[in-house]
Amino acid sequence: MSARSPSSAYTQRFGAVLAYIDAHLDGDLSVSALSQVASFSPFHFHRQFGAFVGVPVSRY
Repeated sequence: MSARSPSSAYTQRFGAVLAYIDAHLDGDLSVSALSQVASFSPFHFHRQFGAFVGVPVSRY
């Protein structure tokens, strides 16, 4: 069994977050809620979302 690279793990986590956003446009899309979907702390999620997606989570 091989370990996944950090980039593939982040791709999977942020893919889940983007799918969650699309499915819950009328729901709670706070950094706190989205960081739980990604299994990151809110601070780490906020920084990594911008780096991964290219825009801050508030703009997305």
